[in-house]
Amino acid sequence: MMECEEKRVDMREMTKEGMELTVRNTQLIFRINHTMPFTPEYDSLIAELFGDRIGEGTRLTAPFNLVASEHMRIGRNVYIGGNLLGMCRGGIEVEDDVMIAANVSLISNNHDLYDRQVLLCKPVRICKGAWIGAGA
Repeated sequence: MMECEEKRVDMREMTKEGMELTVRNTQLIFRINHTMPFTPEYDSLIAELFGDRIGEGTRLTAPFNLVASEHMRIGRNVYIGGNLLGMCRGGIEVEDDVMIAANVSLISNNHDLYDRQVLLCKPVRICKGAWIGAGA
C-alpha cells in the first residue's frame, strides 16, 4: 500500500548514488527502446530495470520514458502500450491485470510554483483491472 502524503524533494540535494542510479536507469531505458521487442534480450533488459518490481506476464511496449523508474512497481498480467511517460518520483503502482493504451502519461510529481528545484510528489495508483485509454 502506498502512502498518500505529499513529499518534497529538493533536486539540489541529489546524492552521488542517486545521480549514478539516474544515469544507470536512463541508459537502460535507452537500450530497451533500441532493442528488438519480444526477444530474450529485451526481456532481460526489462528485468534488469525493474528487478522484483514487475510481475509475470507483463508487457511494457517500447518506446517509453520513465524518470525515477526505481519508484515504479508493475503487477502481473499488465499491458502498457508504447510512448508511456512516467514521472515516478512520488511513486507509481500499477496493480495486476491493468491495460494502459499508447501515449499515456502517469505523473506523480510536479515542480513547486516558487522553487522549481523542488518537486512536490504524491503517489499514483492504477487499481487492479483498470483500463486507461490512449492519450490519457
